[in-house]
Amino acid sequence: MIKNPILRALAGVLLGACASLSLTISILPMTLHQAGIGDETTLARLLSQYLPHAALIWAVGGWAVTRTGFAWGGGLVLGTTGLATGLFLMFAALHPAAKILAVGGVTGLIYGFLGGLLLSRLLAAPPAAERELA
Repeated sequence: MIKNPILRALAGVLLGACASLSLTISILPMTLHQAGIGDETTLARLLSQYLPHAALIWAVGGWAVTRTGFAWGGGLVLGTTGLATGLFLMFAALHPAAKILAVGGVTGLIYGFLGGLLLSRLLAAPPAAERELA
């Protein structure tokens, strides 16, 4: 566990931004391709144009995860972030049809929720006893 709250917040921002890279370049194109919505490489190229926007959204989500005190809270925060990012990317980069929006939203929601569970455990504040010793 990271004891310094500033370093913990910085790690949350950095890990959140890196997670958006994975979602945008790898996870969304793969799930869209499996749903029969296009070629994986073409989808990755179209979505990559919006990577800076997604990274900023996820950086804020990663910071917010460090502010939650429990794992489910982190999952809900990044799940909501993933849902919003998935819908944004589908609407901005692709034709906003119902199937495309549904696949993008559900993919972002699941990816964000699972990532939030992991990050909230990784970036949890140390117990009070450890903080007093530092």
